[in-house]
Amino acid sequence: MSFPGLPKFLFPRWILVAPEAQKLGGIAAAAFIFSFACEGSKPELTAELRILRQELGAENATSGASFQVRDAQIIIGEEATRFFELDSPPPANVTNLQIRLEGDAGSSEALPNIEAVERTFLALLQSDFWSNPTFDCDSLARFFVEGVTSGNDETFLTSITPTIASESDEFLACELIVIGSASPESPQALDYQQSYHFAIHLGEGIYLSKFGTEGPIIFATLPEMMKGFRAAHVWRVEHPALTQELVR
Repeated sequence: MSFPGLPKFLFPRWILVAPEAQKLGGIAAAAFIFSFACEGSKPELTAELRILRQELGAENATSGASFQVRDAQIIIGEEATRFFELDSPPPANVTNLQIRLEGDAGSSEALPNIEAVERTFLALLQSDFWSNPTFDCDSLARFFVEGVTSGNDETFLTSITPTIASESDEFLACELIVIGSASPESPQALDYQQSYHFAIHLGEGIYLSKFGTEGPIIFATLPEMMKGFRAAHVWRVEHPALTQELVR
């Protein structure tokens, strides 16, 4: 989002109230997936991003709207870290990322048909976005489309073609959406002068996005994001550089 009065993401205190079985230590071993590239080198690791059932309260500081996001863990080798506490890139020898949803009794299931998002998201986590103070939801959407973490997000905004949709529509895995208010001049057009928010659908109704410049990357459902941004409409986003691989 690039507009005056940028919303801030507020978690006064992170509190995990999940049962003991869902805490980090008990599941780390199951996610240890590796292969040696060659003798003497560091093992190539596959990180697991596990989106939990546990919800956390969030507040949009500009609008005062409250909504819920999903807690998450990132598991690399035998180490598990709360995703929202991650403050630096994964090691360079992490070469694959699997995004999974928590199931029953500490199990998890893979989200199908999101390999392109998994590759792109790992590239983002290993990029310099951590040190970019202007990186927001526009920037994340632009990275998935253009693969860059710097530059002019306004140019990106003028290059996309949002198509009005409905909150009840079925969105494809990997589909890019934007929520916000309609333009007074055209009910079909997004009003960039008002609060808006880009997100990528991971499947099963869970969306990946970046909350402003100061907030973290979050995982939330569409109804919760609509509440958090007081959004009235949702648009599908088309872009010349968005590949078929990413939207199928």
